[in-house]
Parts: sequence; C-alpha cells; structure tokens
Amino acid sequence: MFQVGDTLYLVVTTDRGSTAHAVKVEQVEPLVVLGAADELARIRTGDRVNLVYKNGGDSQHSEAIISEIGRYGLSLVLHLDGLSWKAVDRRRAPRYSVSMPAKLTMVADGAGEPIFEAFDCETLDVSMVGCKVRTEAPVIPGTLMAVSLFPPDGEEFRFTGIVTRADDEFLGIEFFDYSGTTRFRFAQYLNDLAGEAA
Repeated sequence: MFQVGDTLYLVVTTDRGSTAHAVKVEQVEPLVVLGAADELARIRTGDRVNLVYKNGGDSQHSEAIISEIGRYGLSLVLHLDGLSWKAVDRRRAPRYSVSMPAKLTMVADGAGEPIFEAFDCETLDVSMVGCKVRTEAPVIPGTLMAVSLFPPDGEEFRFTGIVTRADDEFLGIEFFDYSGTTRFRFAQYLNDLAGEAA
C-alpha cells in the first residue's frame, strides 16, 4: 500500500476541533511515522487519531492509537497500533448533481497560533464520501476542512474532510468524519435524491 518515505495525513480531533498534519512513514509494520514536534505538541500516548493515505485518486482511511512517542531532533516519532485500513470505493458511492449553499472552514497558521478561515461556496455534486464545490478560494490539496452543507428544506449537514483536488474554480473534498446525526440524515437525503432521479 504505502512504503517508507510516503506521506500520510494524521488527523487529531479534540473538543477544540480537528487538525490535520502531514507525517512521513518511517516504518511500515508496525507503523511508525515522523512529524513536526511543534505541530504535534499536544498529542499524548493513548490518543485515538485518524490516518488518511492518498495514492493518486485512491484513498484509504484508518483509526489508530498512539502507543509510543519518541523524539528525534525537531520531530516526534509516533508508533501507531490498532490500524484497520478501509478503502473508499467511489464507484459504490453515487454522485448527485446538487447545488446548495455550503460553508468551508479551514485551519491556517497565524503567527504560530491556529486561526480559522471560513468562506461560503456552492456544491456542484455530493455523495456519501465527499463533495465538489465551486470556489476561487486559494486552497491546496491536503487541507483539513470543516464542511457545512445547507439543504433548502432541512437541518445543515456537518462533516470533517480533506481537500483531495483543487484547481482555479473547484475543490474536491473527501469526508472522513460526520458530526452528530449527519451520517444517518445525509444517507436519507441521498436516498431521497436517488428516488427522485428514478
């Protein structure tokens, strides 16, 4: 799947929100990764994290537990246990052309402190595993996003996702976490769209 030197995204979720960090694979089995110590300063042994591996258009996700933390210069060495990789099969997640208002919030670095930048946009299509939005915001692949979608007749859907594609007008965002009841309600919403399209 991946090899030493490849990049993974390590996503840490706390009561203050989610942050994503690019880490390098130091050892595959068992998995050991290397990341910037200043970015990962709050990680503790026993923390549960999400990992995302991108290989071209394919993506795999896994939860993991930090079993050991070491120090190497300005980096932290993280040992990860309890992994169970799951591929996102986009072919089994139908896309629906839907235009609805959306809000994206990303974490940026402002003088060493995290700051949140939010901007409004509009969806072009949605699926159970992600969405495509129209925006001219300067965002690069790998950026962690809090995503809110606002259907015309209902409660907002809230996700955590990672930008997988970006060009001058569009962003492709892959969901890996759903807030509250979003997973159930969004699945029902897509089922209703499928019924209307039939």
